[in-house]
Amino acid sequence: MELADNGNINFIELTKNYIEHELNLFNKLETISKLIPEFNYVDICSNNKPIEIKLKNVLYYFEIVNLDEMSVENILDTVAQMKKNKLPKLPKLNFDNGDIQGNNILYVGKSKGNFQSRLNQHLGEATEKIYALHLNKWPVAITKKMKLRLYYISLEELLKNEDDTLLEMLEIAMHYKLKPILGRVSH
Repeated sequence: MELADNGNINFIELTKNYIEHELNLFNKLETISKLIPEFNYVDICSNNKPIEIKLKNVLYYFEIVNLDEMSVENILDTVAQMKKNKLPKLPKLNFDNGDIQGNNILYVGKSKGNFQSRLNQHLGEATEKIYALHLNKWPVAITKKMKLRLYYISLEELLKNEDDTLLEMLEIAMHYKLKPILGRVSH
């Protein structure tokens, strides 16, 4: 770390280096973004059929396919009530994501490691102390009616020589574009 003559941190130099680093990441991201293929998808059914997706470095989102039969406010209210119990740990409620009523994106995420494990957490096959959708804990009145589709894409090959920051930046971009009903913007 560079210090100024008086022993203080040279914030001008520090800021300049940080901006150069971020611009370098942005340029890499722009190149990688042009190479990303289309998302795959699978329908999530309430009949508990196992879903196997053994991938790494995955970007994904859950879409409510039948939003015309659902109420976003009802979903938010239900999750808010569930959050009062402290467990299971559920994603942040996004009341402030603009026109939330017409939004059919439930959640946006990424998985650096084993996506199958992360998917199982969302479906409810994990400890309640991990932040996830925990769909098997939701009231049957909602899960029976709600039809979900999981969109996913592995960027393992594209990001094999890159650090995890690019995957996180892509997740952040998806979050701002899709404005999910649940989930926080990544770090």
